[in-house]
Amino acid sequence: MATRELRWIPLSDLKQGPRRHEQFSPELTARIRGLWAWERPYFDGSLKDFVQSFMQDAHPEREVAIMEAIGAGMAETAGLPWRQREAVYTFLMGHSIGRTMQEIVGPLADSFTDHDPFEEIMERVRIGFESKWHELGLD
Repeated sequence: MATRELRWIPLSDLKQGPRRHEQFSPELTARIRGLWAWERPYFDGSLKDFVQSFMQDAHPEREVAIMEAIGAGMAETAGLPWRQREAVYTFLMGHSIGRTMQEIVGPLADSFTDHDPFEEIMERVRIGFESKWHELGLD
């Protein structure tokens, strides 16, 4: 089996891919709208742009499931300040594409102060994310 090599590309170098799907089932559309409810603060665009981003995915059902798992982890951050929620979101997005914990946790921990229960928060986030990940059969 061939191994994949991940490489980071500056956002400015990314180009929009072709639309691979013209429409989704009502069920998938409802799931995407559910994602939008919590994803909106982290997505720079409209609901239409958000839906369009899934229409470009080769496997939109899997991408929606991944985002649902991220949403389950993010549900644990509701009472946190924006900077910390944004850091956790970045962590979960990185984790979902294969970045190692060591690559992500250092910068994430910097978003928390000594008074924040960092380990406790991250344990709740991890449990929420991994529970949904397994429930959706993403492993």
